[in-house]
Amino acid sequence: MYLESLKIYGFKSFAKKTKFLFNDGITSIVGPNGCGKSNIVDAIRWVLGEQKAGTIRSERMEDVIFNGTKTAKPLGMAEVSLTIQNTKNVLPIEYSEVVITRRLFRSSESQYLLNNSPCRLKDIQDLFMDTGMGPDAYSIIELSMVETILNGKPEERRRIFEEAAGVTKYKQRRKAAFRKLEATAGDILRLNDIISEVEKNVGSLSRQVKRAQRYQEIKEQLQKDEIKLSAHQFSKIKIELEPLIDKLNESQDNRVALTTKFDEQEAEIEEARTKLLALERKLSAQQKELNEVSLKIHKKEEDILVGRERRKALEAAKVRLLKENEEISVRVEKNKTEILQSKEELQYLFEQIQLAENDYQETSAELNSFEMRVHDKYEQLKKIENQRLLAVEGLTESKQEEERIKTQLENLDERIKSITRQLEESQLLEKIREDKIAKLQEKKTSQESELTKLNQELKDVRDELTTLGKSKEKVKERILNKNGEAQALKERIALLKKFIESYEDHPEGVQHLLLHGYLNGGCKGTLAENLTVEPTYRRAVETAMGEAAVSLIVDASDQALECIEILKADEKGAVTFFPLDKFSTQRIKSDLRPQNNDILQAHGVIDWAHNLVQCEEEYRTIVQSLLRDFLIVEDLQTAKQHADKLQENRINLITLNGEVVSNWGPIKGGANGESEAGVIGRKAFVEELESKLKETWTQLEKEEKEQQEIESKYQKAFSSEQDLDKQVKATELKLTDFGVELAQLNFESRKDSEICERLATEDESHKKNQKSLTDKMQRVSPSLSNLVENKAQYEAALQQASGELESLEQEIKEYRTVEQDSRVKLAGLKSEERHLQGNIVKLHEFERELTGSYKRIDEEITAAAKEYAELESKIEQNKTAIETDFDEHKILEAEVHKLEQTFLEKKEELTNKEKFVKAVRDEKDIVSETLHSMELQVSELKMSAEQIKARIKEEYGLTTKKGALEEDFDEEGIAERIHQQKNRLDSMGPVNLLALKEYEKEKSRLDFLQTQKNDLMEAQTNLNETIQVINKTAREQFSKTFEEIRKNFVKVFQSFFENGQANLKLAPDEDPLEAEIVIEAATKSKRPTALTLLSGGEKALTAISILFAIYLVKPSPFCILDEVDAPLDDTNIGRFVEALRTFSKDTQFLIVTHNKLTMRAADSLYGVTMEEEGISKVVSVSFKEMDLEQPPKAA
Repeated sequence: MYLESLKIYGFKSFAKKTKFLFNDGITSIVGPNGCGKSNIVDAIRWVLGEQKAGTIRSERMEDVIFNGTKTAKPLGMAEVSLTIQNTKNVLPIEYSEVVITRRLFRSSESQYLLNNSPCRLKDIQDLFMDTGMGPDAYSIIELSMVETILNGKPEERRRIFEEAAGVTKYKQRRKAAFRKLEATAGDILRLNDIISEVEKNVGSLSRQVKRAQRYQEIKEQLQKDEIKLSAHQFSKIKIELEPLIDKLNESQDNRVALTTKFDEQEAEIEEARTKLLALERKLSAQQKELNEVSLKIHKKEEDILVGRERRKALEAAKVRLLKENEEISVRVEKNKTEILQSKEELQYLFEQIQLAENDYQETSAELNSFEMRVHDKYEQLKKIENQRLLAVEGLTESKQEEERIKTQLENLDERIKSITRQLEESQLLEKIREDKIAKLQEKKTSQESELTKLNQELKDVRDELTTLGKSKEKVKERILNKNGEAQALKERIALLKKFIESYEDHPEGVQHLLLHGYLNGGCKGTLAENLTVEPTYRRAVETAMGEAAVSLIVDASDQALECIEILKADEKGAVTFFPLDKFSTQRIKSDLRPQNNDILQAHGVIDWAHNLVQCEEEYRTIVQSLLRDFLIVEDLQTAKQHADKLQENRINLITLNGEVVSNWGPIKGGANGESEAGVIGRKAFVEELESKLKETWTQLEKEEKEQQEIESKYQKAFSSEQDLDKQVKATELKLTDFGVELAQLNFESRKDSEICERLATEDESHKKNQKSLTDKMQRVSPSLSNLVENKAQYEAALQQASGELESLEQEIKEYRTVEQDSRVKLAGLKSEERHLQGNIVKLHEFERELTGSYKRIDEEITAAAKEYAELESKIEQNKTAIETDFDEHKILEAEVHKLEQTFLEKKEELTNKEKFVKAVRDEKDIVSETLHSMELQVSELKMSAEQIKARIKEEYGLTTKKGALEEDFDEEGIAERIHQQKNRLDSMGPVNLLALKEYEKEKSRLDFLQTQKNDLMEAQTNLNETIQVINKTAREQFSKTFEEIRKNFVKVFQSFFENGQANLKLAPDEDPLEAEIVIEAATKSKRPTALTLLSGGEKALTAISILFAIYLVKPSPFCILDEVDAPLDDTNIGRFVEALRTFSKDTQFLIVTHNKLTMRAADSLYGVTMEEEGISKVVSVSFKEMDLEQPPKAA
């Protein structure tokens, strides 16, 4: 068994497809640092199932995918395939050639393939378990692992020895057995708890059966007495009801009349309230509109003032501009004089500006003073308003207090009457309560039976849910598989389309010509593109054509010659061309082989190859010229049988698998590999795959439809389960409610007498409170008058302050106008100042700017005139609008005043109606109270009669009718007897009438649980025996292998270090399967010392000694060493190389090295370089036919 080849694509720096072929013996991988040598070792680890990104020198597993360079794009997938020759059946698999493939996509999806069939990671791990191979086995050793072997964690060191001893599978089986043993112990513990509980239930049920029998006897006698007593009570109640109902009807008529009168009055009040509310809303809207008109008038007045000031400024500007226009012509000759005069005017303006600023500051100070007065008046107004609000609040509180006292008095009166009624009702309720307790007890028994039935139905539905759930998982798994198949087909289609579009597997020259557009004019494409062959014959035809399939068809020979010159110039290799003008159809047809057509009738012979190809007629000549010597047969046996029978020479027989047998000698065959699609028929193959993808989608839709049907059934069952669960919970809740209600009724019975005493005390207390509230009511009424008077005073003061504030606001408006005039004047003077200063500057440039100045002044005069006219028009419009707004303001004021008067009148009318309705309501309440008392009495009697009737009907299935009263009927005696019987039943407590049935059920369950417990105890015993057998076998195997490795370690170490001392020990007094492995080593020139004090080279040779010692016991088919010889000097390298040659007879070595001596020992050499930054490239050299004494050439 050995490694045959390694294929890498997209893994780390191997951006392009790279293949390594490994021979027996020693293979070295060399190259400069950073070129990607160790990436080969990482690739082997990765394909063998390595899951730790750090082990392959990455932060995340996705980092292994080629990430691109400056010139190359990133790839979306990394793929590594390792081919192993399993000729000695070391791997537990029936194939002699094993291909392990691992893929990783940027979406984090990964795939594992075993001989091109999808598999799991666990399948790969199980395949290499205990073989010495695997991502962390002793078949792959890095320099960093030397330290791990010698000084690392004990469990990491043990793993290598356990792999060699082949006990890994035993330890895994032992862990699985321990997990099962722990689960079994837990099951037994839980089962013991259940059995204990069930045993208690069985004992309890046996006692309950006897009590249930006694209970039934008493219950039958109680039934007879209750029926007799209930019939007598029913007749008695019916006789009492007749006169009481007549009186009740008379009171009801009286209440109906009062209710009608009350409803009519209430409707009138509601209508009045609605109208009053609408009037109030209208009044609020009118007031809001009045305020908006006032604001509009104020804004337009301000606009008029601003317009007038702007108009004055425009008039002044117009005069100034005209004056400037006249002066400009004079200043042409008197430039200097004008500058002097302008400065004088500027000085004058400075003085005027100073005066204007003083005037503006005085006006502003007076305005601020008035604003302070207005602010003070606002504060005074606010204070009066707060006092008025306090008065209103006090008045409201007093009114509320009065209403509160009235309400309390009414409530007290109602409560006193209610207490009287409650005292009368308590005696009647006591009797009803006793009957209700018996009825509830019967209902509780019925609900318990219903609960048992519902629990069984719920169990059946849950079993159905479990079955449907398993079906859902199966369908879901099938859907996932179909999705996987569809995804794989999509990827295959995309890959093939990429090959078709990019001509990726065509010769370099063909790609160059087609992709760069050199053949757009007269090229028909490759020969393969223009041929159609049935799938069965594609491999045979493609084998016959060979490289000619990727030749180019052109119209003329001249074009072919031009393309050849292009290929020479660009150094893109050679290409075969078929110029259509050079092929003579007649010549080729005459050259066909009719004399051999008789063989077509033979068994297994299909046809001449050119007859199986469909193409355009213009290409037929080319096809015939290429395929005229090829005959297609079914298999190799048929080819051999008919090869010698052909009359002419050089006839080639090709099988459907692509094997070739020639009648003139050569035979070609072997494993060509399974190709998805050759260059011939690739487009057709893509169409076949797309058709297959469509079928897969159809199947997927069917599976999804089935999933929906199962889901529908599941949801239906789930809904049933929910409904039943709710019914069970509802029934349990009812049982709980019955128990609570029974307890509550008993509690109420005990508390009834206490309630009567409390009601009497409460009645006396309420009467005292009634008198106290009446006295308080008499004290509250006088204070209301004082509060009303204070409210009126504050409102008058508020009105006076509002008038004064309005006067002040009018005065401040006038001051604001004066202040605005002063501000506008000051702005005009400053504007003139700036203008004059500008003129002084402009006089120096007078001759150059004269023409522009005339034009500017004319434009400014025109603009000022236009703006002046617009201002005049706007001021007139505002004046007209203000007059209109004033008229509207007066109208709105009158409307608001009128609405306020109407509102007060309507409010008074509503108050009078409410007083009248209150009187009617009081009268109706008195009648209703009397009627309610009578209705309650009748209702109670009817309810008692109905309860008696219903109870007898429900409990005994009999109908109660009115009859004559028996004169000598002993009601008290029978009631006493019933009471005694119920006491006997109550003293018995809860009785389980289903005890016998439950007893049989629980006894059967107990027997079943005991059987299960016995089975679990037996399983526990078997597991313990299994663990003991595993421990014994693993200890014996490990101890034996460890002793052999120890002896071999001593020999190998002494071969490296003459007279060196070395040993391997297991920590004493520990289980060999768990004991720490101790390594002892000392060289000839040193005393025995700790391994940490050894030099790097000595550590490396010690670790290699352990590795070779393991190989002597259990050789690994291959060994990969990654720069482990780095710390060794030339002397130790010689020993190391000698050892390699010795072990290479049985083990295939792959060594990553920089050492020349190690390179010289190799049988094959791979050089890794980076001609393009970030992309590794490989070249290989074989030394078996070279002089081994010569140093290897640099890769």
